[in-house]
Amino acid sequence: MTQPELDKAFVPVYRFLAEFEAAHQTGTPVAIAVERRDGLVARRDITVDASPAALTYAGLVADALLWQAGGSRLIVGGDDAVARHLQALYSPTGEWRFDYDFLGRQASGRPLDVIACPLDEVPASTATASRIARTAHGRSIGIDLGGSDMKYAATIDGEVVTSGEVVWHPKQQADPAYHFERVQAAIRLAAQALDNRVDYVCYSSAGMFDGHRVAVTSLF
Repeated sequence: MTQPELDKAFVPVYRFLAEFEAAHQTGTPVAIAVERRDGLVARRDITVDASPAALTYAGLVADALLWQAGGSRLIVGGDDAVARHLQALYSPTGEWRFDYDFLGRQASGRPLDVIACPLDEVPASTATASRIARTAHGRSIGIDLGGSDMKYAATIDGEVVTSGEVVWHPKQQADPAYHFERVQAAIRLAAQALDNRVDYVCYSSAGMFDGHRVAVTSLF
């Protein structure tokens, strides 16, 4: 691999993963799965061997899966050494204790568990479709909750009739009444363009959401 000019020791993760997989086609099959509280599972099947880089490879695959899918249970099957390595990484004193705390207690509301089991007991991936509105009909208000202002737009049958911003500073305000009043102000401004007849109000915000629960956000 060509080393970067400014940091000779830097190795892009995607290059490491791709080159490891290309060079290690045989070995022990391992399955890593992330399970969420709603029962959904994201699973990745890999192959590891006795090379020094195998545990690093398994750790990066597990971490990517956790951040992509979210969840509080990491299930590892097929290789006890991989399971022990991940249990050591994801612990209150482990090397990846930030991920352990953030993805577990903060995002999921429970400790992050790393569970070892036989390969055939690792659950398969599951998927579900979320039902969303597939029509732009009606009078709608959309609000984007940002870190320094709140943007709003009003639409009629998908066509924007007005948009604007409401200044707010959520990080500096601990009183819920402040946030409630600012959001209501944005709704009132948008609703005026709809003759105060509103069918839908939709919100977007940066952060992690678990159903209707705000799990992690830097706004409030």
